[in-house]
Amino acid sequence: MPIGDIDLATVVSDKVVKAPRDLCARPNTILLESSVPAGLIVPDSGSLVYVKKADGSVVRRHLLAADTAKDRDVWLDCLNKALEYVRCCPDDEYNPSHATRAVSAAHAYTIFQ
Repeated sequence: MPIGDIDLATVVSDKVVKAPRDLCARPNTILLESSVPAGLIVPDSGSLVYVKKADGSVVRRHLLAADTAKDRDVWLDCLNKALEYVRCCPDDEYNPSHATRAVSAAHAYTIFQ
């Protein structure tokens, strides 16, 4: 049962990547960062989730743990494909259900290879 979702249109990371060990000690963790809606109240410091960048902007970190290195690599591939798909769509044609289908299709393709 899902506990949340991530709108890939808000992701500001160039790519979804393996989280650095100094950020998360859990192996097989995935990192992506998204923009924070204007007006959202976030902690000034000490947060692992909300981080102030050098330019003053605040991003939200998403850390997703996979069970195995293979699962992590599958999810990295699927999420990066879906992110590329979302970014290639013009804003006026963006439909969140398209991104969901892209993730599902990429995941199914990888599993059944």
